[in-house]
Amino acid sequence: ITGDFMSITKEELDTIKKYFQNEGNFTNYFGMFCRMYSMTTENIAGFLSRYNLNNKRVLTVAGSGDQRLNAYLNGADDVVCFDINPLTEYHMHLKDAAIKTFDYDNFLTFFGLENKFYDKDGLFSSYLFDELKSFLDKNVLDFYEYIINGSIYVKPKNIYFDGEDLDVLEKINGYFSYENYEKLKKIIADKKIKFVDSDIYSLPD
Repeated sequence: ITGDFMSITKEELDTIKKYFQNEGNFTNYFGMFCRMYSMTTENIAGFLSRYNLNNKRVLTVAGSGDQRLNAYLNGADDVVCFDINPLTEYHMHLKDAAIKTFDYDNFLTFFGLENKFYDKDGLFSSYLFDELKSFLDKNVLDFYEYIINGSIYVKPKNIYFDGEDLDVLEKINGYFSYENYEKLKKIIADKKIKFVDSDIYSLPD
């Protein structure tokens, strides 16, 4: 896949806000504007150990963004993501900004893992969110400002599935250790998110 990739527009952001206001909830069925996973629930570390990604170009589902991050951690040179749910692009931008901004402990706190158990009510504390704003594109910033601080229609916990506790994530998600987290932080410092809004059947040739 080559050429132009998705970039979040003001028009898309307005569409999403109107959807929130009209619907007030999110389907668990995978599709446009369905719930997302804040972290993977798949054993990425387990299956990527079977592949050599050094200097490869990788195409992967966006989802939680962790497929992309683990591909880079395992040596990929370039990663393109696709997803039927455009909200996943916003989430990937937020996660990238969090990794670039926070140390490992604050990253865990920001994603509701402060006490090692996943807590959706603890997602995206306002005081930590303020620290990463400078790393966010304007429309991504507007989206999460709306979700975290501005919306009466929806809160962070309403747009995410339940997740795994830290002891599980440490086994299945490759960057869940101090050492790999710091390694990943350096790797993605100059990486841009490449996103295609598509299901797998409609991907460009």
